[in-house]
Amino acid sequence: MTMKLFLVPMALALFASPVSLWSGQAGQDPGQAPGQAAPILQTAAGELSRVAPESQSFWLKAADGSEMQFKYSDATEVSGEADSTEGLANQNGSRISVQFQMLAGENIAAKIEVLPRS
Repeated sequence: MTMKLFLVPMALALFASPVSLWSGQAGQDPGQAPGQAAPILQTAAGELSRVAPESQSFWLKAADGSEMQFKYSDATEVSGEADSTEGLANQNGSRISVQFQMLAGENIAAKIEVLPRS
């Protein structure tokens, strides 16, 4: 009888603990701090109009003629016709697609894809 009284609370504790530990972490990025929302990335596409390496900035010209300014860093992923942020300077006039997020009022590029010339 005393053994049953000991096993029942123990079994309940084992099954309840994992649920309470995992309930707040479903779908969370392992490198992300608890309680922090994943960054929401937006996408823009157009023509690379100019690059300013000294300020780590570039401008994208949309089909309607408007321009958007973006900042990049060494962490920005670059793919396609250019394989690095340094290679962007030679791509003026190329079509690009940019995944970015707004931080402190600036468009911060996470990924830049230089599309093939047609």
